Amino acid sequence: METRASYLLVGSFVLAVMAASVVFVIWLTGAETEKTVRYYMRFEGSVTGLQIGSQVRFRGIPVGEVTTMKIVEDDTGPEPGITIEVAVDIREDTPIRENTRAVLEVQGITGVSFVQLTSEPGPSEKVAPSTRDKKVYILTKPSSIERIFKNFPELLAELTLLATQGRKLLNDDNLGKISRSLTYFEDIAGNLSRESDNIGELIEEGRELVRTATPALESIAGAGDSITNAADQMGSAARAIRGAAREMEVMIKTNQQPIADFMATGLYDLSQFFVEARQLVGDLTRLSKKMESDPARFFFGDQHEGYRVAQ
Repeated sequence: METRASYLLVGSFVLAVMAASVVFVIWLTGAETEKTVRYYMRFEGSVTGLQIGSQVRFRGIPVGEVTTMKIVEDDTGPEPGITIEVAVDIREDTPIRENTRAVLEVQGITGVSFVQLTSEPGPSEKVAPSTRDKKVYILTKPSSIERIFKNFPELLAELTLLATQGRKLLNDDNLGKISRSLTYFEDIAGNLSRESDNIGELIEEGRELVRTATPALESIAGAGDSITNAADQMGSAARAIRGAAREMEVMIKTNQQPIADFMATGLYDLSQFFVEARQLVGDLTRLSKKMESDPARFFFGDQHEGYRVAQ
């Protein structure tokens, strides 16, 4: 009895020392237990690899863990079905907002799953955590792996169709055609190999032709610039002619009545003026000829005329 009592005393002392050490270490480091809050989420697909104690991460940073998981059968909603309800406890300072989404991700190749919290673009209000009377849910969305498995039947059907088309394409007839085509290309390659020297000479002649044609091309380019300048000048002249034509049209419209009056009466008067002017020019011409032939007689009269005796 005394030995058993001493063992009990020693054990109690050791446990007390260990507890005091833990308390002392916590007090010394100033560690504080982080307060957590609870949220819920429902996954419609499989949650393989997820278990109680799995991590909850916010953009890759651990902020909590999964606490409970249960199957929920909902027959009251517009789309009845079976979902997996997952409860998580996360740090109180985690920014859970209305645009926060939960995605089930797989860590590496181990098959261990965790809950990844992400935020959709755009501003959003903060969501209060759950209480005893109300469950607050974080909306979920399918993970990349879940989308792959969901679309796997369609992908498999497409691969099957592709394999069928491939078998039809690679039948004996088409394989023979492909073999003959390869033989034809092989012959072409052999001919090209035999004519490689001639091809080299042809390439060199082409280079020489390019070098010879370069000055001509430069001259053509200069002529093109000159033609462009001439076209610009012609365009300017055409614009000036159009402007003059518009001004002439405006002037004709403005003086339309005076022009009509001139055509009615003024043109006849002008004709008479030209006729009289022509007669006047004729008279002046004859007068000038008389003056040139005998200026003295023209100015002083006939001085060789004899004395006339009065009758």
